[in-house]
Amino acid sequence: MHKHLPSSDRLVAISLLVPSSLALLLAVILQYGFHYYPCTLCIYERWPYFISMIIAIGLLLMENGNRFLIYFAVASLFLGTLITLYHIGIEKHIFTMAENCATTYHDTLDIANLYEQIATNEIVRCDNPQKLLGIRLTYLNLLYSLGSALLVIFACIKNESRSAN
Repeated sequence: MHKHLPSSDRLVAISLLVPSSLALLLAVILQYGFHYYPCTLCIYERWPYFISMIIAIGLLLMENGNRFLIYFAVASLFLGTLITLYHIGIEKHIFTMAENCATTYHDTLDIANLYEQIATNEIVRCDNPQKLLGIRLTYLNLLYSLGSALLVIFACIKNESRSAN
């Protein structure tokens, strides 16, 4: 019979899984449901959530928690925060925009659609902020990614205090 993580370790894994899954789900809903197409940096900002989600699933399937994987997931979320800070700097023209930040296309599997985007210059640029309810998505992601990392750290601290008792 397969053993699962102790409940305190499961809390840490779930604190990774839920926020990361929600972030990716919201990104997909915004992209495909509301046509908020991502720029190159927006795509990069999704990777830390994906990495954390995969690690969380792995942790839930393990018999014992792996501290290194948890640290790696938290570092990944903090890296996402740094990418978002850089993205905000691009939007505010503090940093120079990389060339690949001006050539993002969406739905590129359809050749006719790709041609139409190239012909009409329908490109999502990294320096063009997209807003949801009047708030820049980069600001929302900054708070969310930082909050997600802090949530996992809090869950780890709580887990350590339970283990000490």
